[in-house]
Amino acid sequence: MNSFWFWYFFGILICSNIQIIWMFTNMPIYIFKFLNIKNIKSSSVYTREEFEDWLLINLGNLGELLSCPLCMSTHTSWIISLILYFLFKPSVYLLFLPVLTWPFIVFLIYSFLKKINH
Repeated sequence: MNSFWFWYFFGILICSNIQIIWMFTNMPIYIFKFLNIKNIKSSSVYTREEFEDWLLINLGNLGELLSCPLCMSTHTSWIISLILYFLFKPSVYLLFLPVLTWPFIVFLIYSFLKKINH
């Protein structure tokens, strides 16, 4: 069971890191421009705010999911949970418990950092 808790908290760190990088930096802009998703190279997207507007206009519901912190943490949680389970097989509980708890914890960390940042 100790292994479960290690992977549980490790998963929280992974999800929080992804959330922080996605929501606080311009990294998503660089990723989208590198992959040239929906011709973003030809648009004038340079700031985080412009990128969020571009997401909502050009990607619709997917754009909303990518710009919503709680949605992002939910999907990141189940994806990371699956990856950790299939790579390391720590416990079957790692498939279910994190999906229900990580999004809230990651969102709390995000909210705390956002409050400090602004």
